Amino acid sequence: MFLRFRDEPLGTHLTVNHKAMNPYYIHAIDRAIAITLHLEATGDLHQSLDVAFRENIPTQVRAIATGLSYTLASRWGVVNKVLEEVQGENLTRSSSLLRAALRVGATEVLWQSKHPIEVSQALGRVLRDKTCRKILPRIRWVLKRVATFSWPRPRNFQEHAFWTYFFPPQMAEKLKYLYGEPGALHFMAFVNQEKPTTTIRANRTRISPEELAQRLAQKGTPTKPSPLVEDFLLLETTHPVMRLEEFQEGLFTIQDPASGLAVVRLLEGKPASSILDACAAPGRKTGYLRGLAPEALLVAGDLSFSRLLKTREELRRLGHRAHLVAADGSCPPFKNGTFTHILLDAPCSGSGTLWSHPERRWFRKDQDLENLVQTQKAILEALFPLLIPGGRILYATCSLWREENEDVIQDFLESHPRARLISQERLAPHTHGTTGFFMALLEKNLP
Repeated sequence: MFLRFRDEPLGTHLTVNHKAMNPYYIHAIDRAIAITLHLEATGDLHQSLDVAFRENIPTQVRAIATGLSYTLASRWGVVNKVLEEVQGENLTRSSSLLRAALRVGATEVLWQSKHPIEVSQALGRVLRDKTCRKILPRIRWVLKRVATFSWPRPRNFQEHAFWTYFFPPQMAEKLKYLYGEPGALHFMAFVNQEKPTTTIRANRTRISPEELAQRLAQKGTPTKPSPLVEDFLLLETTHPVMRLEEFQEGLFTIQDPASGLAVVRLLEGKPASSILDACAAPGRKTGYLRGLAPEALLVAGDLSFSRLLKTREELRRLGHRAHLVAADGSCPPFKNGTFTHILLDAPCSGSGTLWSHPERRWFRKDQDLENLVQTQKAILEALFPLLIPGGRILYATCSLWREENEDVIQDFLESHPRARLISQERLAPHTHGTTGFFMALLEKNLP
């Protein structure tokens, strides 16, 4: 039996909540439209939020706009489908501003328990000086129809994934192939219902996880140990931890335990004397490598110079040092046989981050995946010769898809007889409570 995780659409019998028509709400609708415009152009929700909140925004406004935007981003394709059905025309026939207003309005009506007239009035207040007043009656008409939209009864798995869990049919099929139908439904329900937990890593060179947990608890920020990695703590409440003096003092960093586990897997069982963090930015894994191997030569490389500067700042804040090199991982500027250990957190589709980046279910294309796989293979191919005999390389992605993970490793092993697979493992939000993550540890056999 299928479970339903969406609210039923609202009818027009509801009365207008005039309390919602306050300046904070109007301001939040304005910011939500700005976020939606930027999201449509870039496909990046976090960047869109950053741009919309550059100026000093009241906390109430930020909270309303952020919640609305996350809801819209996760349901983007469904909102578009509803709007096109009630209008009887493609959204591309509308201006970008009208599209944004309709998307925001439909989200408020369908999932934020708002009356269509109330939302129309708020949108009118925001748009009255930005566009022709003639579109305001149209917005009111569309939102009234949205409120009485008749939700289709899903006839198959793909339609169920779309209308109930807000996932594109093609992505739902990939999840079904990966986890089976029950596992795919579990995944989709989990990332829709559960909020990602903020996870921090204690900087052991300055404080133990136990001491850090005690200090944060005294300030009203309770934590609990991560079940995956010893140095990590899970925040039990939402808190802007970057404002804490402990963060400024470099006592901890914000990091997903999945990436921390990759560092542990690379170093466990074999002492490191020279390490390359091949795609290092923004430096969190580099910092953990330094913490676990304080005496090793550590080189952090990244293609982006600006992102490498962020790595430098992160290391400085934590009190660490490493050699920073701006370089293309597929053409590394190092001699063969230089490193005992290499960490390759390869550029990927980011499908494992669907929990914290709900927009990626709608904005990532298969063509992007094909190009990324070729890049992943090229970097792995270029880095393997840099290992000494007996050296190890850990290949990792924050992707769910086999094309970027097991298939890349299998192809590499078939073409490199000196490569030996030691271990590989997967993590996922609905099974481990982390970013979706894949890692494979390879060793370079003696000649």
